[in-house]
This record gives sequence, C-alpha cells and structure tokens, in this order.
Amino acid sequence: MHEGIYYEFSFSSTPTDKEDIRSSMLNDLKLKEFKKDKRERRLYEITSTYEEVRGIIIRSFLNFVNKQIAIIEQVV
Repeated sequence: MHEGIYYEFSFSSTPTDKEDIRSSMLNDLKLKEFKKDKRERRLYEITSTYEEVRGIIIRSFLNFVNKQIAIIEQVV
C-alpha cells in the first residue's frame, strides 16, 4: 500500500477552539503519474489537515486488512 506523495504537500492547520475557520493551502507539484510519463505540473488546493489525511489512510488500510482476513477465513 502506498500513501502517495503526501510528503511534498503542505496541509492546512487544524482550527483551534477560538478559530472555527479552516484555511486552505495551494500545493504546486511536479510529478510523473506513470514511470514512462514526462513530469507534469499539478496544482492542488488542500483543505484537509495532516491528521485527517493520516486517519483516512489508517482506516483504509484497516478496512483492507479486514477484507483480506475475511477472504482467508472463507478459504480455510
């Protein structure tokens, strides 16, 4: 499983109790979608925080593992 190129992203800050407004960040990446492709410039607007993205990745991985376990239990 690959988490993607999140290490080149800047994430918005987590709103504090006093501050209910979420900021967004504009990320400018130069990347290749596939190995044979040329590098392209991609712009992304990010409103998610690092904690939210990390939680999504962890939940996705756990769902994947649970499905694989269920498949193995059906076979055995």
